[in-house]
Amino acid sequence: MQHTILYFPEILKQHLLPNVICSAVTQNRAITKNVLNKYVTLSRQSGKLTVNGAEVIHSDVMGTNGVMHVIDEVLIPDDGGSRPLLSMKLLLT
Repeated sequence: MQHTILYFPEILKQHLLPNVICSAVTQNRAITKNVLNKYVTLSRQSGKLTVNGAEVIHSDVMGTNGVMHVIDEVLIPDDGGSRPLLSMKLLLT
């Protein structure tokens, strides 16, 4: 089994937006940037909302400093291919 190094700060930042986007405002497709200054695509098709292809399974969880949407996948930064990364799905099971 090959050992890999986790880059949690980059993975976590991939999920953070500097702005608040509630699910109701995304009708077809919206593009914004995350805190890594990378583009994130929000899409709604047939009533399903996705973020970079990951399905939103629980939306609009209000917090004191923003809104959270729970997705069914981990978003890996675009430059993840140049760094060894472990699939976060192993940590979620």
